[in-house]
Amino acid sequence: MSEGDKRPCVLDGDRIHPRDAFIGTKIVKASEMTKQEFEYYKTRKVAELTEEDSAGYLVEYTDGYQSWCPKDTFERFNRNIQPSELAMLGVHADSPVQKDN
Repeated sequence: MSEGDKRPCVLDGDRIHPRDAFIGTKIVKASEMTKQEFEYYKTRKVAELTEEDSAGYLVEYTDGYQSWCPKDTFERFNRNIQPSELAMLGVHADSPVQKDN
Protein backbone atom coordinates (compact mmCIF):
# COMPACT_ATOMS: atom_id res chain seq x y z
CA MET A 1 0.00 0.00 0.00
CA SER A 2 1.37 3.39 -0.93
CA GLU A 3 1.80 6.22 1.56
CA GLY A 4 -1.18 8.06 0.07
CA ASP A 5 -3.51 5.03 0.10
CA LYS A 6 -5.52 5.51 3.31
CA ARG A 7 -7.97 2.59 3.13
CA PRO A 8 -9.74 1.85 6.42
CA CYS A 9 -8.29 -0.89 8.58
CA VAL A 10 -10.23 -4.17 8.66
CA LEU A 11 -10.99 -3.47 12.32
CA ASP A 12 -12.33 0.08 11.75
CA GLY A 13 -16.02 -0.13 12.56
CA ASP A 14 -18.25 -1.99 10.12
CA ARG A 15 -16.17 -1.29 7.01
CA ILE A 16 -14.49 -4.44 5.69
CA HIS A 17 -13.30 -4.91 2.15
CA PRO A 18 -12.95 -8.55 1.00
CA ARG A 19 -9.32 -8.01 -0.06
CA ASP A 20 -8.49 -7.04 3.55
CA ALA A 21 -10.42 -9.76 5.40
CA PHE A 22 -8.95 -13.14 6.35
CA ILE A 23 -9.97 -16.04 8.55
CA GLY A 24 -7.13 -17.84 10.29
CA THR A 25 -7.51 -21.13 12.09
CA LYS A 26 -5.15 -23.34 14.06
CA ILE A 27 -5.35 -26.10 16.61
CA VAL A 28 -3.66 -25.25 19.90
CA LYS A 29 -3.31 -26.86 23.31
CA ALA A 30 -4.40 -24.65 26.19
CA SER A 31 -4.41 -24.90 29.98
CA GLU A 32 -6.03 -22.47 32.39
CA MET A 33 -3.29 -20.44 34.06
CA THR A 34 -3.07 -17.00 35.66
CA LYS A 35 -0.55 -14.46 34.38
CA GLN A 36 1.52 -14.92 37.57
CA GLU A 37 1.54 -18.72 37.13
CA PHE A 38 2.62 -18.27 33.50
CA GLU A 39 5.50 -16.01 34.51
CA TYR A 40 6.67 -18.62 37.02
CA TYR A 41 6.23 -21.42 34.45
CA LYS A 42 8.42 -19.57 31.93
CA THR A 43 11.09 -18.15 34.28
CA ARG A 44 10.91 -20.30 37.41
CA LYS A 45 10.93 -17.04 39.37
CA VAL A 46 8.02 -16.03 41.56
CA ALA A 47 6.50 -12.88 40.11
CA GLU A 48 4.81 -10.32 42.31
CA LEU A 49 1.04 -10.47 42.31
CA THR A 50 -0.34 -7.50 40.40
CA GLU A 51 -3.72 -6.31 39.23
CA GLU A 52 -2.66 -7.66 35.85
CA ASP A 53 -2.61 -11.18 37.32
CA SER A 54 -5.85 -12.16 35.74
CA ALA A 55 -7.28 -15.48 34.74
CA GLY A 56 -6.09 -16.76 31.40
CA TYR A 57 -4.60 -19.63 29.44
CA LEU A 58 -1.18 -20.99 28.64
CA VAL A 59 -1.40 -21.57 24.88
CA GLU A 60 0.93 -23.95 23.03
CA TYR A 61 1.08 -23.99 19.25
CA THR A 62 2.07 -27.00 17.12
CA ASP A 63 5.55 -25.54 16.57
CA GLY A 64 6.14 -25.50 20.34
CA TYR A 65 5.74 -21.73 20.79
CA GLN A 66 4.00 -20.87 24.07
CA SER A 67 2.20 -17.71 25.09
CA TRP A 68 -0.33 -16.50 27.62
CA CYS A 69 -3.75 -15.13 26.71
CA PRO A 70 -6.34 -13.45 28.96
CA LYS A 71 -9.34 -15.71 29.64
CA ASP A 72 -11.99 -13.48 28.02
CA THR A 73 -9.94 -13.02 24.83
CA PHE A 74 -9.08 -16.71 24.57
CA GLU A 75 -12.66 -17.85 25.10
CA ARG A 76 -14.00 -15.27 22.62
CA PHE A 77 -11.80 -16.56 19.80
CA ASN A 78 -11.41 -20.27 20.61
CA ARG A 79 -13.59 -23.25 21.42
CA ASN A 80 -13.02 -26.87 22.31
CA ILE A 81 -12.51 -29.12 19.32
CA GLN A 82 -15.10 -31.87 18.97
CA PRO A 83 -14.15 -35.57 18.61
CA SER A 84 -15.77 -35.62 15.15
CA GLU A 85 -13.52 -32.74 14.08
CA LEU A 86 -10.45 -34.58 15.35
CA ALA A 87 -11.57 -37.64 13.38
CA MET A 88 -11.77 -35.53 10.19
CA LEU A 89 -8.12 -34.61 10.80
CA GLY A 90 -7.19 -38.26 11.33
CA VAL A 91 -6.38 -37.71 15.02
CA HIS A 92 -7.86 -39.73 17.86
CA ALA A 93 -8.93 -37.90 21.02
CA ASP A 94 -6.20 -39.52 23.16
CA SER A 95 -3.40 -39.22 20.57
CA PRO A 96 -0.55 -36.76 21.07
CA VAL A 97 -0.63 -33.79 18.70
CA GLN A 98 2.10 -34.07 16.08
CA LYS A 99 4.29 -30.97 16.00
CA ASP A 100 5.24 -29.16 12.80
CA ASN A 101 8.81 -29.69 11.60
